[in-house]
Amino acid sequence: MKKLLVMLMALAMMVTMLASCDTDSAGDSEATAATDVATEAPTEAPTEAPTEAPTEPSPEDVLEQANAATMATPYILNSSMKFSSDNAEMNQILSAMTMEYPIVVNGNNVSIDMSMDMGEGVKLNMLMAMVDQVLYYDMDVAGTAVKMKCALTEEQMKDFVADNGAEMPVSPEEFGNMTMDKKDNTYTIAFEDLSEEGKKTLDDMISESLEAGATATMKNLSYVMTITDGKFETMTLACEYTMSVQEMNVTIKMDMAFEYEYENVPEVKAPADAADYQEVPYDQIMG
Repeated sequence: MKKLLVMLMALAMMVTMLASCDTDSAGDSEATAATDVATEAPTEAPTEAPTEAPTEPSPEDVLEQANAATMATPYILNSSMKFSSDNAEMNQILSAMTMEYPIVVNGNNVSIDMSMDMGEGVKLNMLMAMVDQVLYYDMDVAGTAVKMKCALTEEQMKDFVADNGAEMPVSPEEFGNMTMDKKDNTYTIAFEDLSEEGKKTLDDMISESLEAGATATMKNLSYVMTITDGKFETMTLACEYTMSVQEMNVTIKMDMAFEYEYENVPEVKAPADAADYQEVPYDQIMG
């Protein structure tokens, strides 16, 4: 804008100079009159409009932009879920629910590679890959392998991503308050005031994972996201529950964490032995 104003002022000066030359050739009296008019009505230089200070985006805007930027980029999501309890017996049960696994998202293709220690030396390895609208499922428990596949409808693809993708059990929309801080190129957003529906979701998730007849009620929650260079960097969700089972109350803590990587993301491909996978309905794989 400043350069444009300088050019316009220079052009105005050139026009004035040309007009002055024409007036001189017509006679001294007219030149004097032109000088008088110019003296009486000086031309003011254009002024630049004041600029407004940039406003900080809202947490909602930052989240929306980060979601769009992240989804448009291949990434690896390193996920972890850890449980602990103040009850030794319950800790043995919870140890089988503790897991760490990567999720690779590359375009419309997704892979999930998960391993779990089931106790007593029994390990479970599971690989799910959604490639070109086909879901491949490979599970190995104590050396016994099961390999299945099925073609997905558009709705089933959405369900698979919603159930197994890079999402916490509760969404930001279920919180009544968000606070945001910025340091350098990183935003940190903390979520508070979870809705009753969100609390029920977390309570049911734990209750359904434990033994029959157990009920869990959430007491405390912490949910924080960091966004760096416009894309998600970390998400951490920590909950503390009171669980009632067999007339006994115990405390359970759950820690979930997502860490995003955007470099060296591998291509998600169909298994080399895909032809050997058994064709089954979608519900047989996902339940």
